[in-house]
Amino acid sequence: MLMADEDVQHFIKYPLHKITSHFRRNCDMEKFKIERESPNEPIDLTPISDLLENLFTSFYAYAQEYLVPSTTDKNMSGRIFNIYKRIKSKAITISFFLPLVSSILSNAADAEIWAHLAYLVDKEEPITPQQYDASSSHHPNSHHIYTTAPLQGADETMEILKDALRKELTGSVFEDVEGFYAKFFEKPLWAIKCKKISESYANRKDKNSFRFPDDRTEANVWQWIKTVQTNFIEPYREPPTEKAADGPETATAVNTHNQPDASKKIKGGPTFRQVDFFLKSRSLRRGTPHSWRDIHVLGEITKSSTSVWMDQLLQLAVYMREVFTAQPLRNFVHGFLLLDTKLQMWVFDRSGPYSTGFIEIGENAEVLIYVITAYMLMSDEELGIDTLVRHKKGQTNMTITVANTQRPCTLILEAEPFIREKAIMSRVTTCYRALDGT
Repeated sequence: MLMADEDVQHFIKYPLHKITSHFRRNCDMEKFKIERESPNEPIDLTPISDLLENLFTSFYAYAQEYLVPSTTDKNMSGRIFNIYKRIKSKAITISFFLPLVSSILSNAADAEIWAHLAYLVDKEEPITPQQYDASSSHHPNSHHIYTTAPLQGADETMEILKDALRKELTGSVFEDVEGFYAKFFEKPLWAIKCKKISESYANRKDKNSFRFPDDRTEANVWQWIKTVQTNFIEPYREPPTEKAADGPETATAVNTHNQPDASKKIKGGPTFRQVDFFLKSRSLRRGTPHSWRDIHVLGEITKSSTSVWMDQLLQLAVYMREVFTAQPLRNFVHGFLLLDTKLQMWVFDRSGPYSTGFIEIGENAEVLIYVITAYMLMSDEELGIDTLVRHKKGQTNMTITVANTQRPCTLILEAEPFIREKAIMSRVTTCYRALDGT
């Protein structure tokens, strides 16, 4: 393996010894050795998959702190983090790690180990000529990722978009964020309604009825959601808060703002997209064509295991990009992944996506009911919709405060902005032209 002279000098000053010696000790504890009876005999790295996960956590921390000369301006930390996530979700072929593991266990020089790591990263998380990493001369420790992948037109296939978004989101995906579930699903005032509805399902007398499907195809899960909506969510009545002086107590129906739908083609960009699950406003007229402009929540459903996590997350990211393109003033968008019986809730904003950990719902389907009900009850603000801008009867209106008078003023804007960002991660520069010429 070719080693750069600058790397050799770098590792004399900043060695990998702590990382590599720790990995070797752990391999010894697991009694793992690379021994072959014949040159062509495969080596199974599965027994040390957890050790590889820890190894890449350490490599990520090292790459964050030190810039190795041969890989400067290649966003090594972000790409190493992506590989770590793929190891964790079992979404990468683990045999590819053999040269790297072999170099560490054979006590190779640090520069050689790093060269093996760089080769693996370039192979699994490539940087194409359409992406580059530029450092600011004023702030040399800050890095800015530019992606110029072809993200528009009829040729934007799903795979092209996934590849572009993999690069755009590098180093900016935050999974299992502490406090995520509490903030979005437990603290709002409507959380008590979600709890009571989910409990009514969990405490149903006939446990065999309305069971979460054993064959968890997209169609079966969607049918189950619709059945639960009809039998548990919509019939729910809030207990009366106050009794009229001369009248009976009356319970009120739960007021859901958002209506679920599934497996429909959505138009709004250059191409149609088939979405597994989405919620849109109940205020839309029946029969209104599905449009990205009206989407409130998105979900991806598959009977596959978490081994497809990365692919499903990227597919969800493609749909999120469509929402941000159609709703350029959207602050953030809720979404979820349901991989067989593993549920993971996400929020995408302009700094990247972040999520809960995986929640097992196989024997606790009421958790999914709670979450779906929560999405249905969320207000525009809780859904990330900018409430200062209103779309009505083909017009876009915005209410602002006039600086010198401090009085509100309503502007009628052109329906579409003349400047907008297509990337998910951006400063969201969006410019509308007012119809009065301002």
